[in-house]
Amino acid sequence: MGFLILVCIIGAEKAKALDLSWRKFFADPSCWWDRRYNKRKRSSPDFVHCITREALFADSWLNPPWVEAQLLALENQRGNFPARAKYASGRHSNCIAFNRDFNNETSFGGLRRLCGRGELEKAISVARMMQQQGMDISNNAFFYVLRGCMYNGVVAAGMKVFDLIVRAGLESNTYLGSQAIEMFTAFRSLSEANDVFRRLHNPNVFCWSAIIMANVKLGNVENAIFLYDKMMLSSLQADGHTFVAVIKACTNALAIAKGKAIHACIHCYGLHHDSVLGNALVNMYARFGHLSGAHLIFENLPQRDLVAWTSMISGYIQKGCSQAALHLVFRMYSEGIKPDDSMSACILNACAHSASAECGDLIYAQLLGDNLELGSFAASAVMDLYCKFGRLDDASKVFDSVFDRCTVGVWNTMIAGYAMHGHAHKAMALLHCMQTKGLKPDKVTYVNVLCMESTKVDSVKVREMNDFIAKNGFELDTVAGSALLHLHAKTQGFLEDACRLFNNVQEKDVVSWSTMVTCYVRHGYNDEALGLFQRMQQDGVLPNAVTFLASLKACTNVVALQQGNLVHHTVVEYNYESDLFVGSMLIDMYNKCRSLQDSYAVFNKMTIRDSVTWNTIIEGFSYSNFINESLQYLNNMQSQGLKPNQSTFACILNACSSIGLESTPQTFQLFQTHGGLTMKIHNLLVDGFGRSGHLEESDDLLHVIPYSDNKVRWRSLLSYCRTYKNLSLAKQYFWISGPDRDGSLVGSSILC
Repeated sequence: MGFLILVCIIGAEKAKALDLSWRKFFADPSCWWDRRYNKRKRSSPDFVHCITREALFADSWLNPPWVEAQLLALENQRGNFPARAKYASGRHSNCIAFNRDFNNETSFGGLRRLCGRGELEKAISVARMMQQQGMDISNNAFFYVLRGCMYNGVVAAGMKVFDLIVRAGLESNTYLGSQAIEMFTAFRSLSEANDVFRRLHNPNVFCWSAIIMANVKLGNVENAIFLYDKMMLSSLQADGHTFVAVIKACTNALAIAKGKAIHACIHCYGLHHDSVLGNALVNMYARFGHLSGAHLIFENLPQRDLVAWTSMISGYIQKGCSQAALHLVFRMYSEGIKPDDSMSACILNACAHSASAECGDLIYAQLLGDNLELGSFAASAVMDLYCKFGRLDDASKVFDSVFDRCTVGVWNTMIAGYAMHGHAHKAMALLHCMQTKGLKPDKVTYVNVLCMESTKVDSVKVREMNDFIAKNGFELDTVAGSALLHLHAKTQGFLEDACRLFNNVQEKDVVSWSTMVTCYVRHGYNDEALGLFQRMQQDGVLPNAVTFLASLKACTNVVALQQGNLVHHTVVEYNYESDLFVGSMLIDMYNKCRSLQDSYAVFNKMTIRDSVTWNTIIEGFSYSNFINESLQYLNNMQSQGLKPNQSTFACILNACSSIGLESTPQTFQLFQTHGGLTMKIHNLLVDGFGRSGHLEESDDLLHVIPYSDNKVRWRSLLSYCRTYKNLSLAKQYFWISGPDRDGSLVGSSILC
């Protein structure tokens, strides 16, 4: 009796669970796979949930009595089966007998087999023929074809299948919609994925999760967070997949406040013990630099896998906590977890980014101690670490010890290390060695080589790299094209090649435009540089500081004040006037164009000034012979702890000398104290003293000049002796200057 009661209780519980499952099924049948017409045996379920794999049997004796009528109504509504379902009545059997259409079953089975064999075009042709003959294609058939296109990476076929789905009027189906979003995400086509989502009338949580993850994977993290907020305003409840996607979005966008709010929401939903969510939260807090929060979640994880350890260790290293990171690494080893190649590379890369060579050495030693053979990822990370610290010999030893050098990435890392430190010939030798071993360089290889200083590569090598990249079609790529363009721009005799490369780059970014403008200025084509600057703005490319520096230099070279004013207006429009280098170049441009008022205005607007800025405005006053203002600004500059350079002194002395000011002698002590007396400054001082009539000071200065050949300076004063009728000094200068022809003629003219 007790046993019967127990059976009744268990049966009642199962019936209650089945009632809930059937209600979920009828709420959204698109989330369930319909297995009825390819069912091989009676024990197989009729419906399977596509995510949870929950199974339902249409003929179960525990089914609620209302399920039979609902199934019949659903079949009548869909019209998927030519022969409607016939239900057999009976007390112990509610079995559903289907008069399946043989051709429809064959077509579906054929589609599955074609997709399994990768014959997608043929499967699409069969589906198109079925549509043309008026035959209905089930959701499962479209699902298999979409998934086949995604796994095989056939973009064109995927577009054709989605077009068939639209023709069938199923574009709003959530089951197919989520699969189509995943397919377009795999194709890296975010616009099509978003378009699929917009077609869905009532997207379920799987569709929301798919579109949020699509935006995260394809870089539009702001829109991913917006979609999450929009979903939370609806009646749907986010699940673990949704939270994982939006946590990654917050991590990539560094949205700290939003990430903390989502963490609180996860606690409210009771999902904080989920390991996948925990790993995502650890990584998020580690990227934010909140190591205490990351460590708390890490310690409370029910199971710590390699992902959690990697996130936590990388977080410590990036924060500069090398000792804590090493402690965690050794703790990981003590718990019996050893890093794989990818994890080792991740940790070593974090060491390189955080300038922690010591930590990298210890981790590398631990890997060698475990007798682990370094894979390509870990080896590249070790070499990259050593190269960034200038330890090229150590990097070369690691490169030689790598058993598997069949991957281009290992070679690229070593070539990049040589190029970074100016070893052009070693980089080129390694490039040729790589080719002799049958490995084909990729775009990264040549970008690394092209980033070397052009002065360290002869024109023959430049031409060789140019021809090779053009032959492989790499120059049309934005990154490789920009690097090659930069190399040609810095090498004399390659202006035409630089112009050709610039025109062949399909997607020109601000780097390409700026490099070409700089190239024109460097080769003396200033008008062409200014024309390209205007064309750049017409194409909608926003200039940067490098573009403005090159354009202002072009205006300076041709003394084009009107063009300079236009460039200055653009500088103000894009808020670059406060930039230290751009501001100094603006002052220099106005100085050369003799527009001192504009130079003064730019100088006063600059909030940060360095020695270059001060020297430039002082030179501007000197060019216009405003000596008192030059000396005043010179004193102001030195009061702020900045030192003038020799060019500044030379400009002031030139101005003093050209107008013969009496202030020239008073500047001698100032220059001697703060600037030092170079040969050029000595000559200018002697000339300035002579022009102003201070011949005795010139005589004293010439006697103390620490340069052996002063005859030229002695002779230059003979003319000033004639101007100021100083016969005694003229006789002295005549005999000191020597009996050569020029000195005799000048001296004779004065003595007479």
